[in-house]
Amino acid sequence: MTKELIGREITRRELQARWAYSELASSRFAAKWYGGAPQPLSGKAQKKIPFEQLSSEELECLAALNASVRGPLWARITVGSFVCTEWTREQLLQIVSVVENPWPPLADYIATTPPHGDMSDPRNIASSTPPSQPFSQQEPIIVVPCYGKETLFDGTLRSILFLRSSDADARILVWVPAATIAE
Repeated sequence: MTKELIGREITRRELQARWAYSELASSRFAAKWYGGAPQPLSGKAQKKIPFEQLSSEELECLAALNASVRGPLWARITVGSFVCTEWTREQLLQIVSVVENPWPPLADYIATTPPHGDMSDPRNIASSTPPSQPFSQQEPIIVVPCYGKETLFDGTLRSILFLRSSDADARILVWVPAATIAE
């Protein structure tokens, strides 16, 4: 897990770049959302080259890609900086998720039977992962206030896998607006 991120504050632009880079490495999102991404960036994401080793030009390209792909979500919030923190299961189960419209509470979404055979559905992907497999997280999930509710913008599959973890003391890393940590 990337515990060294805890307490780190980043800009909205860096968060957009991080989100795009994680999706470039995803079999679910790379082709669907980022088919036009420059091949060198896609190759680095597939090879799991650390985000911190990317150039400033690559980071700007990633942020621009994410802003265009996820623009409707970003348009809903005005947060300028984020900080990484740890959350418990109880905190995570209080949020809503943007997985479908209207945005369901994450707990309700997880409890609902997913479409049979839809291997793009995070619930089906999670069910194919052995519950005994330890939870591992490469990138924090993203939770922001939206329409008066804490809203999961990115990380539904990671959230489900975390919630299935047998480690009662486990925590999930979360990017949240920096202002919420200061309160």
